[in-house]
Amino acid sequence: MKRENLEPMELNEENVDLLFDRCFAPEGNAEDQDNFVAVSPFSEELGYDEDSPMVFFRKETALKNKNNILYLLGQLKDIENKKYLRPDDFYIKADGIKWTEDKEKAMKLIYLTDTAPLDIISIFINLDFSNSAKIIKPIEKTLSPTSEDFEKWYENF
Repeated sequence: MKRENLEPMELNEENVDLLFDRCFAPEGNAEDQDNFVAVSPFSEELGYDEDSPMVFFRKETALKNKNNILYLLGQLKDIENKKYLRPDDFYIKADGIKWTEDKEKAMKLIYLTDTAPLDIISIFINLDFSNSAKIIKPIEKTLSPTSEDFEKWYENF
């Protein structure tokens, strides 16, 4: 991960909302693929009970925030050792504590992670009841800026 366009943030509801709202495009449409990207992480066709709602993000804004999204993901439990992510993995921070109990907040992080041009994860598949998405490139572990070890760690990041 590069420091370009990076704002070290703690994985919490406020920061997930901030990134989601920054990228969200209520005016988005499927025809304008140069400016918008449609995201729907879960598909009935791939083994889920129903399709998740389609959300549009501004493509350029999402790409500019890729490092911020990766930074939040880097605070998930055992992220540096994972090859696949399951929806439940999006709730637990490295310290083993849930950063949210709110499914909508966790879904916002899933939507951001599933944004195709960012190449973070593949699509979620549940055909064999695996209920997971492959991580395309390893995700580096990151520390919350509130961690007592943050300054020393960030110097070498």
